[in-house]
Amino acid sequence: MHAVAQAGERELVASEIIDVHGNSIQISYVDSLGFLYPSEIRGYNYDGAPDGRLVQFQYSGSGCLKLDSIIVNGHAWNYTYELCPPLMCADYSLLA
Repeated sequence: MHAVAQAGERELVASEIIDVHGNSIQISYVDSLGFLYPSEIRGYNYDGAPDGRLVQFQYSGSGCLKLDSIIVNGHAWNYTYELCPPLMCADYSLLA
């Protein structure tokens, strides 16, 4: 587990998850203004060797990041946004 503290608050995020057989995934994060966004998830066999599973998250912007795409083993899902009334981050709403 990975803990991040900011302005008196604590955030706890998983950095690795292991099943009963010893297979695992490791999760990496990118920090933007104290907020953690998942950047990559990799799978490993019980012996610690990479098993080929890979999920990548790509973002744009600064501060409050916008998810641009999720790439799973080379296949991409892309997201687009449009301007909308004020929300938490930069006035964008997810279209697809």
